[in-house]
Amino acid sequence: FSLAVFCILMVYIALKSIVIEKTIGFPEKMEAAEIMKKCLSILYNEVNNEKISIDIDPFQTGLIFDDRDSPMITYGGQTLESKQTVLKPNFAALIVDLFIKIDLTIGDTIAVGMTGSFPGANIALLSACKAMGIVPIIITSVGGSEWGAIDSNFTWLDLEKSLFDSRVISHRSKAVSLGGYSDMFDKNPENGYGGPEGKRLAERAIKRNGIKRIVNDKKERVSDREGIYKKNINDQLLANYSAFVNIGGGVGSIGIKGKTTYGWGILDINKVAADERDYNMSGIIKEFAKNNVHLINIQQINKLIKDDDGRELIKYGVNRNAPEVTGEGLLFYSEV
Repeated sequence: FSLAVFCILMVYIALKSIVIEKTIGFPEKMEAAEIMKKCLSILYNEVNNEKISIDIDPFQTGLIFDDRDSPMITYGGQTLESKQTVLKPNFAALIVDLFIKIDLTIGDTIAVGMTGSFPGANIALLSACKAMGIVPIIITSVGGSEWGAIDSNFTWLDLEKSLFDSRVISHRSKAVSLGGYSDMFDKNPENGYGGPEGKRLAERAIKRNGIKRIVNDKKERVSDREGIYKKNINDQLLANYSAFVNIGGGVGSIGIKGKTTYGWGILDINKVAADERDYNMSGIIKEFAKNNVHLINIQQINKLIKDDDGRELIKYGVNRNAPEVTGEGLLFYSEV
């Protein structure tokens, strides 16, 4: 009996000894999440995507597109849960967390490669940049994977312009490529995605948004990006960027898919720099690695959202019984 009482007493003392503390960057994480909420609200009214059911888009963002016959799709086999996860405002806080881990601070300039695959992740990054005072130099490719920004009237360029014009974000793309197979929206011989109709619609989106078109030849997909990034940084040196962030699977950014994969989250610079694929096959990310620039890869969302102990910082997909609340969870608080 005495031993039982002693054990209960020790458990009580241990529980009372736990201190809950805000994580590093708590104010910036909260601000980024709130900015993302504003972005989603603006785009919800702009897109008015009534065809999507609440089962597919439980947060009613309007930014999950379910037209699996869209000619704008450049890659298939993407999970709906990943698209749902990156549309949570807490995902902007996750981006802040990654930025803090590589010591980004106010005034830093980062290079960014975006696609139409993860509009939620794109919004999260722009929200994090605004909250932290970071300057993103963005190059976008128009095409997107399933569930992404694949409505020809609401490509990522259109969504980005709406947010920029509303002044809720401070930066937009400096240049844009078509995306898709070879970064030219050609028909993919392996899966049939892409082709002339998608290419025509992508070109129309570029024209109406007034963004500089790059990559008129597949051999230029890396060199054109390198030129834009150099033009927009001090002394035209890639080494002067504080980080390169890739979102999605753009071939000009991370290279041709194959046996070589870099992983997710904060990448090993040396591993990427040692990639033996040539200039065009490996993408612009290798050029940043060779210049010892920090690398972040926003892919494999189910793994990206976990910490080093395997705990989810954001719930993957949707759990209606335990909806996430901004400002709660391991991203915002830790036990010490």
